[in-house]
Amino acid sequence: MSGQLGSRELPPWLVGQTSTSIYWSQLSDAQRATIYFIVAYFVAIFAFWNGLFGLRRLVDRDWWPESKWASPPILWPFKILTVLIHEMGHAVVGCIVGFPDQGVRYIHVDVWEGGDTGFTNGFKPDWRFMTSVMAGYTISCFVGCGLVFCGFDALYSKYASLALGALLLVTLFICIVTHDWVAWKFARIFRSHEIAKAKEKQWRADRSPDDDRRGKAAMMSLDIMMSVSGLFLIILFVSWYLSDSIALRFVILFMGEMSALYAIWDIVLDGLRSGADAGSDITEFVRILELRKLHKKEKQVSQEELLRRMRPLEKKVAVFWLLLQITALILAIILGLRYLPYSFTEQALRARSFLPSPNHWEPADTLAEAKAALQ
Repeated sequence: MSGQLGSRELPPWLVGQTSTSIYWSQLSDAQRATIYFIVAYFVAIFAFWNGLFGLRRLVDRDWWPESKWASPPILWPFKILTVLIHEMGHAVVGCIVGFPDQGVRYIHVDVWEGGDTGFTNGFKPDWRFMTSVMAGYTISCFVGCGLVFCGFDALYSKYASLALGALLLVTLFICIVTHDWVAWKFARIFRSHEIAKAKEKQWRADRSPDDDRRGKAAMMSLDIMMSVSGLFLIILFVSWYLSDSIALRFVILFMGEMSALYAIWDIVLDGLRSGADAGSDITEFVRILELRKLHKKEKQVSQEELLRRMRPLEKKVAVFWLLLQITALILAIILGLRYLPYSFTEQALRARSFLPSPNHWEPADTLAEAKAALQ
């Protein structure tokens, strides 16, 4: 039994229950709390991701008023970070498979929580392009499931938070060095507010793309990206500081579930429901498959015929990725239950072994004192 020391042992109520079994009766207090939070997070993310407007669109009944299901955008900052992770997956894998010819030209995150990644020289319709297209789902799933697994333990959550913090710091740095400080620059050069504003307006007009929806008005401003990055860095710091970083694991668990469910939700909405109309990653993947088939046959078809050929395969690919993502998430939960069975008190003591928080959790202090008394 956990807590045994020589011929004497600590009472179970003090050390909690540590078992590698995944049966409910054998779970520790921390594992049960984690399962409760996973379920609660799932409900909250489902309800507030697009509000409950998503349910109304699926049901589409006249007696179901749309205004009844308006919901506050409380997940919006976290959704931006989730989309950023997805686009970073495209960028990283695209640079790896396209090296040395390819580089990232831009990463866009727009106000509708969508995203787009562009490369310097583009991609030919080959295996490299197919790999980079599906890298978004793969990285979102991998990062999400990894964070869910780490969320079962305070010490592992510290490791995960350092990785997330590094990503946020890099994002913050890029936003700062590329920020449009043009008004301040022109004000210093011309020493006139009117001239500075006129030059700033002309500067912005020269750099706005023709397509407004994918142009400057649609893209997330650097101010918002810096605010989101700064907000989450503060959340990580505060949760790390409090009570031996016990709260940190619930933050990591939340972000992991957000990232994993983002991939699942995107596949359901864009791959299964909207199909080619949404222009999703699955659509591009299937398009390349069909173009490669036609190229081998030396055959050309119209755009309408290409879309008709794509639809059956598109649904199959979407179902495959959906099942894969769900399986990976379930596997991450099972692995967390199996290999991170520690109780709250044990987790608090484990967390003190790596960059300890000055604010201790009192039950862990009691356990440490009891163990010291038995020695």
